[in-house]
Amino acid sequence: MDLLGGAETVVIELARYLEQKGIKNTILTLSSAPHKEYENLNIITPPSDYLVKYRLRGERFSDLLEILRCAKTLENLVSSYIDDFDVVNPHNFPAVWAIPPTGKRVVWMCNEIPDIWHSLNPSLTVRAMVGFGRLCDRWIVNRRADRAVVSDRKNALLFQKRYGWYPEIVPYGIAGSFFAQKPTEREKEEVRNRYEFEYDGFYVIHVGMISPSKNQFETIRAVEKLREKVPKIKAILVGHKEKNSYALFLERYIEKKKIGDHIIFIGHKNREELRTLYNVSHVAVSPVKGQGSWLSPFEALATGKPVIVSPELSCSTLIRENSIGVVTDSLENALLDVYERYGYFLGKAYEGRRFVLENLTWKRFCEKFLEILLGRVTSTP
Repeated sequence: MDLLGGAETVVIELARYLEQKGIKNTILTLSSAPHKEYENLNIITPPSDYLVKYRLRGERFSDLLEILRCAKTLENLVSSYIDDFDVVNPHNFPAVWAIPPTGKRVVWMCNEIPDIWHSLNPSLTVRAMVGFGRLCDRWIVNRRADRAVVSDRKNALLFQKRYGWYPEIVPYGIAGSFFAQKPTEREKEEVRNRYEFEYDGFYVIHVGMISPSKNQFETIRAVEKLREKVPKIKAILVGHKEKNSYALFLERYIEKKKIGDHIIFIGHKNREELRTLYNVSHVAVSPVKGQGSWLSPFEALATGKPVIVSPELSCSTLIRENSIGVVTDSLENALLDVYERYGYFLGKAYEGRRFVLENLTWKRFCEKFLEILLGRVTSTP
């Protein structure tokens, strides 16, 4: 809970809804940082000697040992409180590995099908270990989770392939009314001045932790290819950036291609700053090659901005079926099309805005999720 990202947003929205319904709930996490969105929530972490700060793992064998240590630390924490509750609701990996075998019913909010390693060029040994890790994951989940929830059909099919059974589907909510609210001109001007945005520039915003699965490289490469046709194009990369091989790879590519003037790393931002960044940008992209990034395209649509996503993104089916964005593997061509026919794509974005506000609400998500939680309490194993 150090960074307030998509997974953390799911947790806090559900916790607040349960509290409103008079249902006792506690968030157990390996670490947490102060955020105003966490106010009045019951968040418990291990003793300070056992706190674990979040970082992207998966480049060294030692990372596997750290994941196992994290799971064990979290299991010890859960064991201390599990008798006070009827249902255990793990969220992001390795939380589902950390549920002690006490007989309590477990409903897993599976935001993404986990993989232990995230490496750009995995060796044969690492690939073999990934395969073994998936087998271990299947064994653990099938013995500890009674029920699971995913956000869409694509994730449901991935879940079924990994674990052999079909989960419940509950689409996430979006803070649509928040993102639909326009920032003031002063707020937009402050952001433009801070990051030296030009009024005649073309700004491409990509939101997500800097990682191979979020695929910032594709955004950078597309901007590099388009800089002659769109001279003032810039990529705005919003997300936590660590010192790892992927970040180093991106930095070296930018330096080699001499495109530093076209790329801006902004880091992780709170919701207010993110909303303003969406508003001063022209188009939002999510060329992901893995899972996650479900919320950001719909947040961008709520601000009225066109979106371009890859077919691999699990919510791409929802975007394509409702014709509210571009789903493509060719980010370069799609960006040029949006640039040249911007008025048309703005119209599509406003259709998307209406779709988000009418269909993707946290109230709807929490209502359906609570039905599943209550079902687990009253049913028999």
